[in-house]
Amino acid sequence: TTGGGSGISRSFWEFGDGDTSNLTNPTHLYPSYGNYKVVLSLETNAGCLGKDSAFVAVNPNPVSNFSFSNTCFGNPSFFTDSSTLAIGTISKWDWNFGDGNTDTIQHPSNIYSSVGNYTVRLLVTSDSGCTNLSSDTITISPSIVADYSYQQVCLGKTIRFTNLTSVVAPDSIASCYWDFGDGNFSTDKNPTHQY
Repeated sequence: TTGGGSGISRSFWEFGDGDTSNLTNPTHLYPSYGNYKVVLSLETNAGCLGKDSAFVAVNPNPVSNFSFSNTCFGNPSFFTDSSTLAIGTISKWDWNFGDGNTDTIQHPSNIYSSVGNYTVRLLVTSDSGCTNLSSDTITISPSIVADYSYQQVCLGKTIRFTNLTSVVAPDSIASCYWDFGDGNFSTDKNPTHQY
């Protein structure tokens, strides 16, 4: 809007959410998404008045969120996007797995090269260009090498099995499950069994 040759002496903006401004070129932060009617009123140095209005569509930001599973070293860790958006659709996913690897599919997987803690980040982008970032820490645990020994015995005698399972962190074994091959089982660390 122009004021001819007299120049603009006053600008008054109404942003449609109750806030106003007297600045010539203001900025404004809306409290929530929706459609807002913005009105600009002008006055020239000669006292002439002018007014114009337009609707501004404020799009919602997505809410980035994800979960992960299978955190044992040497196996793929799986990531599930659970991000939400009030209106529209999420059109882009940017994953950073914290080990230098990235991906852009919605539900990716990643194989970590060593045990430890990694900060995973997910940046999602809506179809209107709005973004949101979330992060979480994944702990990659040592893998287990299962091994055992037993003594040779005769039929009807008790045989003792010794668990030789090895892991990077020895105290990280939470449970054992033995299948003796004859329909019997045990959860003892070093069980005995009679065939």
